[in-house]
Amino acid sequence: MFDKYLTMVGKKWATGDYMHLLSLQNIKSLLADADIAKYKIWKNKLAGFTLDFVISWEKQ
Repeated sequence: MFDKYLTMVGKKWATGDYMHLLSLQNIKSLLADADIAKYKIWKNKLAGFTLDFVISWEKQ
């Protein structure tokens, strides 16, 4: 979907397999795989859309 958006706004050069956006579920899965249980995730938003995530965790 993101590649389609980039093509529509004239940035087809930025499409392809080198950039993979992570969903919130992907991030939670990666944290679980890394044995990180205590964490907080903030969503940075603009006009109701999530731009990116900020993650902090406690060292165990």
